[in-house]
Amino acid sequence: MNKSQLVAKIAANTDLTRRETEVMVQRLLDEIVDEVAHGHKVTLTGFGTFKRSRHQARNGVNPRNGEKLTIKARTFLRFVPSRTFKNLIG
Repeated sequence: MNKSQLVAKIAANTDLTRRETEVMVQRLLDEIVDEVAHGHKVTLTGFGTFKRSRHQARNGVNPRNGEKLTIKARTFLRFVPSRTFKNLIG
């Protein structure tokens, strides 16, 4: 399911128009992105938690030639599904 399909499904099950639903879904996504980008955790009860995590810099080896190198620190998004969500998907 993509965003357009999600919007259509929500609009069909509510009293909102497709355009109103699209705006609502986009605002929800924008708020999640903004909060996580600023280092905050976003928890949606029954769904899961979005948070920013960080890998520290570390030493590694190039598998092609065995050359030692430094792998830069990086920040990434982590989504942890709620227990309820995990139980539903098996």
